[in-house]
Amino acid sequence: MDTKLYGEYKSPNKPIIIVTYIAYVLFPLIALPRVLSHRRMWIPDRQDKQAYDAQKIFNEKKYSVLKDQNKEWNDSRIREELKKQWDQLSSSEKNVYSNKADKKNKEIKELHKSESTKKRTKNN
Repeated sequence: MDTKLYGEYKSPNKPIIIVTYIAYVLFPLIALPRVLSHRRMWIPDRQDKQAYDAQKIFNEKKYSVLKDQNKEWNDSRIREELKKQWDQLSSSEKNVYSNKADKKNKEIKELHKSESTKKRTKNN
């Protein structure tokens, strides 16, 4: 670019040269925050969203019950109550939910494996 602006073969259309080459500066600057973010770029989001833990299983089971019993409560109040109930559970009760979460995660993992196998056989 330097030779096209000031060198032996300089162009009479300096603004066009500058506009053309500005993309080589702007694009990396725009992409830099995404690359440096803590988000895992190469792992599909759907796996992260479908991962279950014991508390999530507990919340799914108890949320509708609390909502029906306390119709005047808003969503944040219900979540506070769920958190309080979770904290009051014994470790054996939490283990039951943990086992359910493990089972559900295995099912999801098997589903993803079968989907990827189908895609591979379909592509071949």
